[in-house]
Amino acid sequence: MTKEEYLSDLKEINDIARAKRKEVHKEYALSNAKFKVGDIIESKSLGIILIEKIGFNFSEGWINDSWCYYSGVKLRKSDLTPYKSGEMEYITGNRNDIKRIEK
Repeated sequence: MTKEEYLSDLKEINDIARAKRKEVHKEYALSNAKFKVGDIIESKSLGIILIEKIGFNFSEGWINDSWCYYSGVKLRKSDLTPYKSGEMEYITGNRNDIKRIEK
């Protein structure tokens, strides 16, 4: 085995492992989502949104963690209607200040 073959094999192993870890992070984050598409949620610091998409993010290293983020159109607090600009916002699910708003 040459040095190039050795490095190539190691890279392939690492790529496969990284893809598998990402799958596990995604499954964990999405299966533990507190909210669903269509919910209206509020974060005191980021405002109110109508969830249109749920994604995930993760951290590896000394903090192994996965969490959802919720993205959607930002709503007015007064009547829960979208701003004319159609401004979008995302709120990460690992925040402690998120609550569901009932219409």
